[in-house]
Amino acid sequence: MFAGPLMQGAPGAAGARRRRLPMIGSVVVTSRATVPRAGQRDTHGEKRHEEDRLAVGRRRGFGLRHGGLAGAAWWTGSRAEEGFRARAAALSADPAMSVTMTVVSYDRGLRNSTAVSRVSPRGMPEMFLELEHQIAHGPHPDYGWGRIETRLRGPDQVKAALDGLFGSQAAITIASTMPFEGGSVTEIVSPPFERTTNGVRSAWGGLTATLKLSAAQVATFTLKSPGLTVQGLGSLLTMGAISGDGEWNLSGPNSL
Repeated sequence: MFAGPLMQGAPGAAGARRRRLPMIGSVVVTSRATVPRAGQRDTHGEKRHEEDRLAVGRRRGFGLRHGGLAGAAWWTGSRAEEGFRARAAALSADPAMSVTMTVVSYDRGLRNSTAVSRVSPRGMPEMFLELEHQIAHGPHPDYGWGRIETRLRGPDQVKAALDGLFGSQAAITIASTMPFEGGSVTEIVSPPFERTTNGVRSAWGGLTATLKLSAAQVATFTLKSPGLTVQGLGSLLTMGAISGDGEWNLSGPNSL
C-alpha cells in the first residue's frame, strides 16, 4: 500500500507484523507479511505453492502440446511436398497421359505452403495453364492430415478472359482434404455466371463434383451441372444439364 509521510504504522493484528521500507520522496511504501504462530499451518504458503505448481504444469503441457503439433505439421508438410513433386514427375513420365506437369516453385512453411505448377499438352510446352496450390499442413480437426486448394493462376490472357465471365469469383476451385481415417476427399466447384457481351448472352449454371477415395482404395464420384447456354447474333448453343456418379475399386482385379 502507499501512505503519506505523516501516517505511522499502527500495530498489526495478532500473528502479523508491519515492516517499514525506506522513504522515497514523500511516499512511504509498506508491506505486510503474515507469520504463522507456533504449531499453526501456513495455509497461505501451501496454497501459493500449489498454484505455482499447477501453473508450471500448465506451461509445460502447453509447450509439449504445441511443440508436438508443430513437429507434426513439419512432418506432414515435408511429406506433402515429397508427394506433390512425385505426382508431378509420375504424370509427366507416363506416356499414356495426354498432359505433363512441371513444378515451377514450392515455398514450404511450417503450417502452410504455396506451390505453382504448369500443365501442358504432351509435346507442347508452349501451351500451358499455370496453377496455384495453397497447402495447409495438419493435423487439424477440420481437414485431417492436410488440405490443398488449387486455382487457375495464368497465363494472363486466359485468366483475363475468365475474369470477364466469372468476375471476382474463381472460374474453378479444386480442394482436397486427407482425413485422419485415410483416403482423400476432392471437391471441384465452378460457380454460375450470366453475362452479355457484344450482343451475345452467356449463361453458365455452374458445376459441382466430388471424388472420394476410401482407405480401402474404393473411389466414388458424383458430378452435377445445370448446363450452358450461349445465345446471340442469330445463333443458339445449348449444353443441357449433366449429372453422373460412379464407383471403382482401385485395389481389386478390375482396378483402373
